[in-house]
Amino acid sequence: MVAPELPHPPASPAPSPERGGKPAARPSIKKARSLRANMSEEEVILWSELRRLRAQGLHFRRQVPRGPYVLDFACLKAGIAVEVDGEQHFHGQQPAKDAARDRFFAEQGILTLRYTTTEVRKELNSVVEDIFKRAAARHFPPLPGEGGPAGRVGCR
Repeated sequence: MVAPELPHPPASPAPSPERGGKPAARPSIKKARSLRANMSEEEVILWSELRRLRAQGLHFRRQVPRGPYVLDFACLKAGIAVEVDGEQHFHGQQPAKDAARDRFFAEQGILTLRYTTTEVRKELNSVVEDIFKRAAARHFPPLPGEGGPAGRVGCR
């Protein structure tokens, strides 16, 4: 004899933060995930080089949501953001938007370094060297008496 089918209990609601669940992804997190999956060729090239800087103690992340923005790359301990700017960044309202974005991050102590797609393609070694020098100077500041501004703090 076959047991009669019992109705399934109603599905429990999705876990809420109040019950120990994760909150729904913010729009900037969803955008960051999408951008990670659709990086430009120049971003992929630069990312492969930035990952190598971990051996020197600089940890970069890609497509990092911060406030209303998503950074192309960031070394948060050094307070460095790296942006790869394509042609669209030089036309219309985009230069003003980029300046406002850079001010937003500067107010948080984050220095934005901008490189063009052409620089990444043609001068990759120079771009990576510049990023390394500037990030290292902020992350590993000189000790008092070793040169540089005294009492400077590199980690946040």
